[in-house]
Amino acid sequence: MPLRPLHSIACSAFVLLLSAGAAAAQHPAPVAALLDRSIDRLGGDSALRSIRSLRLEMITQWIPTSFATRPFAGQPSYERNVELRSYANDAWRNSRTVLGVGAGFNVVDVVRDSIAARFGPTSPNASGWSPLNITYVEERRELFALAPERLVLTLRALPTLGALADTLLDGEPHARLTATVEGLPLTLFVRRRDALPVMVRATVDASADFGLAPWGRHEVEYWHSAWQRGAGGVLLPMQRDVRRVGQPYKRMTVLALDINAAAPADSFAISDSLTTAYLASERRPMWKADVASVGRVVQEQFALTPPMLGSPGAVQIGGTWVIFETAQHEGALELMREWLAALTPSVPIGAGIATMPATANGGARWFANNRSARLFIAPGAAPYVQRITGQASAGTVVRTAGWERIGSDSLWLEPFDAPNIAGAMAVYSPSLRWLYLPTANAPAQDAEQAALIARLRARGLPVEFIGSARRLVSPIQGGR
Repeated sequence: MPLRPLHSIACSAFVLLLSAGAAAAQHPAPVAALLDRSIDRLGGDSALRSIRSLRLEMITQWIPTSFATRPFAGQPSYERNVELRSYANDAWRNSRTVLGVGAGFNVVDVVRDSIAARFGPTSPNASGWSPLNITYVEERRELFALAPERLVLTLRALPTLGALADTLLDGEPHARLTATVEGLPLTLFVRRRDALPVMVRATVDASADFGLAPWGRHEVEYWHSAWQRGAGGVLLPMQRDVRRVGQPYKRMTVLALDINAAAPADSFAISDSLTTAYLASERRPMWKADVASVGRVVQEQFALTPPMLGSPGAVQIGGTWVIFETAQHEGALELMREWLAALTPSVPIGAGIATMPATANGGARWFANNRSARLFIAPGAAPYVQRITGQASAGTVVRTAGWERIGSDSLWLEPFDAPNIAGAMAVYSPSLRWLYLPTANAPAQDAEQAALIARLRARGLPVEFIGSARRLVSPIQGGR
């Protein structure tokens, strides 16, 4: 029987106010009794245990991670999802359609136990199946383990369940129950007044995930709201919000939900050949690319790297290599170092430059641990680098334009603001007549790009080549 929301739920900020232990003294109810209340509140033990599968039609709003003071610092993206979960078989099928910008991306992700595959475009004119990275196996594990309809039952059966002092969420007392489920250390927040499981906070290791690799091991929160009754009297949340490293990550708004929907085995079928391919190639981090086979050097001084590494490459300046952006993970940057050392054994990595106010700076940890190489950081990138490294001074934050000595040469570093990218940084090499802008040739930033090139040329500094986070070097367009 489908479950549909009666009205939309407006987005609100989550305010977490931690209390001391006073609230716990006011609510001495044993942990088991509290979980029994939660189970009853969600429909009862028998009803919850009878959930073998769920079918969820959802809109997912992906929210760019931002540490800016102002809200809504980036443009979200949207997907329409149809999820089929077989709790009985640890199988998950997620049909994804991108809406708006990027429309036309339509794939079906399937995870069966510990194997993952995707049906989607394999070329401009063809679609087919291909193995999918282990990241999606980990995502399935996280989703299933932290689902409230399963978690309350799992915790109730754990003899090692612990409890912390109560806390306040929006002024309401909440119990905090602690455990490790599916290898995930977690804390479940249960509202004392009605025993609803409002939020679960878990520690996860996302080092293999391309987008989340910069955070590595970090905290994720799943918030549940907009509860509605479904088949068998089961109470389930229609709004599921996710935060990572304390920031909004995505909103999953359920449009329709079927309890014990048909989940035939062929919905999760993965062929033997796909299983073999997955086992041979996908149990690795997404950023772990074969740099030696794909990387190449152009114009002698520009080393181009595979896109999945998270850095466009390195430039030889003053007898050292300068890494642009810092790659998705310190392991990815180490792959770059090994490749560059094989190419030019006598040329070390002398510096890294993080020009973008974005999460893609996981390799900053490599620089924080290798102080022989300097790290220059754009103003807008500083909060990301500080959070990633856990250090307030992992490198030099460039707040005013000026020259920086790099080996036997120099680079001009100039912070700039432009539409959609505040606190970024431009880099200019007079010896290479090359200008790097993280989003070079973006139409919305044409005016800023043209003005910067004009200022450099007015000072007798020619610009013949341009680079960006997508393409490290190319001739400048139209002589701009």
